[in-house]
Amino acid sequence: MIEPQPEPSLTLREKYAANRALADLKTAVWRENRERKGWFRVHFLPAAVYTAAGLICLAAARLLVVNPLRETAGQPKEQTYYTASAAFLNGDLDQATETVIRLLRKNPGSSAANPLMAKIHLARGQRQAAADCLRTARETALECQEIDGWIAGLESPPFPPPASH
Repeated sequence: MIEPQPEPSLTLREKYAANRALADLKTAVWRENRERKGWFRVHFLPAAVYTAAGLICLAAARLLVVNPLRETAGQPKEQTYYTASAAFLNGDLDQATETVIRLLRKNPGSSAANPLMAKIHLARGQRQAAADCLRTARETALECQEIDGWIAGLESPPFPPPASH
């Protein structure tokens, strides 16, 4: 019986030549695929897809993050409420109205902003609008009895003029 001879190990030069041949083969296959698919599908299409995805992400970030933050001009909701309250106390009803409307756009059922808006309506003599604001506030408020008392006071007829003697 003939025993198989072990294969001689490759020299370093032969290993390098084999690796170089494999790399050349991979390059040739890549070039063939590129020519078969065309420049558009190999280079332009992936670049266009990545660019479009990036633009969509930027637009979404602008719509979802930047615009809501810009609406209150960088002020926290509490500070905006206190700004409106201070404007009301100083008699600047227009500034107070603008600020409260901005708050109510974000949270229409706000139990803090609606009573303030009711006070503004009362200061302008609009009793029915004030009662409507208080009804909206009552839906989310914890202390409904107090708000019910305010509404009852607004819905009752105003005091008759004093009788002259």
